[in-house]
Amino acid sequence: MAKARQVRRALERLGWTCVGMVGSHRKYRRGGAMRIFAHHDGVDLGGPALARIAEDYGVQLDELRRMLWMMGPEMAVQSRIRVEFFFDPEYRLWHYAVNEPDLPGINGGGLPTLDEARQHAAEVIAQALRSDDKPPEQAGGHVEYLPLVVG
Repeated sequence: MAKARQVRRALERLGWTCVGMVGSHRKYRRGGAMRIFAHHDGVDLGGPALARIAEDYGVQLDELRRMLWMMGPEMAVQSRIRVEFFFDPEYRLWHYAVNEPDLPGINGGGLPTLDEARQHAAEVIAQALRSDDKPPEQAGGHVEYLPLVVG
């Protein structure tokens, strides 16, 4: 879930300029288009609100979510991905394995601490989720890719 302040900043990075403000209502302009952003900065905006804002401002929802994710540690969308961590006592190193059908073959490690293994796993998973190399659909199947942020 994103704060209204984050969404506002994302819109600004996408080319919208604040040209006026009265209370919490901000007037934004891009080209000849004018829109009113009427959300208090601290308000949480969930999926339906983000979808309405994306539509109103002519932005793809996944583009808005990606911009929110790139802007900082507070995430717009979250998902839990199962990662198994295990310690090799002989070499005193941590390893991990991801157990998700859509993320096959993500295994790694050889890191001295569990925290480092967690960080490395998160980076590898995030890279896999950002990748354009998606598996092909099976005949008769229906596949959708939902935007996820891993952190």
